[in-house]
Amino acid sequence: MLLPGCISAQRQIDASQAALYAQAITETERVARVLETTGPGRYDVRFFFSNAFINQNLATLADYRIVLPGNPDIDLRVKSITLSVMGPLPAVAIRATGTADNIAADITMNAVLTPTGRRHEIRINIYSLQPDVRWRGIRVTRIPSADRLLKVRALDVTAGLPTIRLPVEERITIGGPAGTADIRVQTSRPPQSTAPSWLNFTTTVPATTWTGRIVNPRWYFVNGGVYMFGDVR
Repeated sequence: MLLPGCISAQRQIDASQAALYAQAITETERVARVLETTGPGRYDVRFFFSNAFINQNLATLADYRIVLPGNPDIDLRVKSITLSVMGPLPAVAIRATGTADNIAADITMNAVLTPTGRRHEIRINIYSLQPDVRWRGIRVTRIPSADRLLKVRALDVTAGLPTIRLPVEERITIGGPAGTADIRVQTSRPPQSTAPSWLNFTTTVPATTWTGRIVNPRWYFVNGGVYMFGDVR
């Protein structure tokens, strides 16, 4: 199963999108062949999520308010969040604003995307942040409200961010329902002087539907996006 994330199913595929779709398939097949020998081993299904698809989902967090434990009155909001580097773990650059008692801060954060251990779910883990606190355009550090903004902890910001669930179907259904078909076959050979003869019979196909669950997911982060390989049981 292949799910190239660079094409939205909600948009009509035009010529340029079709080219991107073909590129996604080619890249997925290439990486899959490499990973078959160095990565996941045998697998039943694979999904691919492009960087563009991940960024599209991260963009939905714009203006998201992060509630900080112990400082619920600080208004901390995400302004932008995008993938920055795709390494062993996807790196994310975040820009946010924070206000407390009319003191404002522009906050730059660096984070990585990591699996949570729950099915098809990833978390944004903040590992560094740099607040720039100003009051009426003047940089301040010794006002109590400014001090609170300067001491915002990466761990608290991580706890306040939502997790991201990738759109992977947990159940896979293949096959089809039972059915019957009436078939008519001519048994006489033309040319002929008499009326042709026919054989009429009915075929019955039993139900072949089978549903399995994706288990043992393996995640791989490469330059083009994220690959998930899984087994179906």
